[in-house]
Amino acid sequence: MQAYFTQFVKTGNPNQEDQLDWPLVAADHPAKIVFNQAITVEKLT
Repeated sequence: MQAYFTQFVKTGNPNQEDQLDWPLVAADHPAKIVFNQAITVEKLT
């Protein structure tokens, strides 16, 4: 989480080459990142 936040502060984009992409959130494509043992992206329900 800290790496995503730091990258976002520096560039306005939380994504980095060596990490899972943080998806854009849109009404037709809601998603969330789950920070557990393995980080995943899941559809919001």
